Amino acid sequence: MVLNELETLLKNNTPPSFEELPPTSHVIQLLVKYNVVIPEEFQIAAIDKDDFSFVYLCGGTTPPSEKVMLHAVTKNGYFMYNIKINHITPSLKVCLAAVKQNGRAISEIHPSLQTQEVQLAAVKQTGYAIQYIYSNGLIPSEAVQLAAVNKSPYAYKYIRAHERNPSEAVRVLFEDKRKRAFDTETPRLEYLNFS
Repeated sequence: MVLNELETLLKNNTPPSFEELPPTSHVIQLLVKYNVVIPEEFQIAAIDKDDFSFVYLCGGTTPPSEKVMLHAVTKNGYFMYNIKINHITPSLKVCLAAVKQNGRAISEIHPSLQTQEVQLAAVKQTGYAIQYIYSNGLIPSEAVQLAAVNKSPYAYKYIRAHERNPSEAVRVLFEDKRKRAFDTETPRLEYLNFS
């Protein structure tokens, strides 16, 4: 079925046959425009074919189900942005899946959903995620700080910027990582000077 034919059907309030439709972002865009209820499996197939389908699904009158959101953020954690700007409240399961795929997705998660588990998953994926926890006005626990520095010693820079006296454990871990950088043949620049 061609897009023009589909639009004609939708304008005449004729329900489309999903078996005949290709699961593309253009089809999703039209279906959302005409407020058609789209089966979950069709939504997932469309996301698999073209990630941009999720952007259109988030902009519809009916938000995507948890299953569809999980599928999308598992492919690209930064789809949390589309969830956020469309005022959709994701489950903790969706938030956790997003930061496991892309730790920086925590920047798009409301602070009330940034649990210890979500924060830990984010900094374990990328230590740099700690900067977004701080920028949301939260103070990460020592466990989150340790995980961030362990993943990327450069995270210590963000900890020092927000906590004038990081814990002894965080300082020791950073110093150990920095010392090991000098013990190798080629020192890694990120360890050199952040104390």
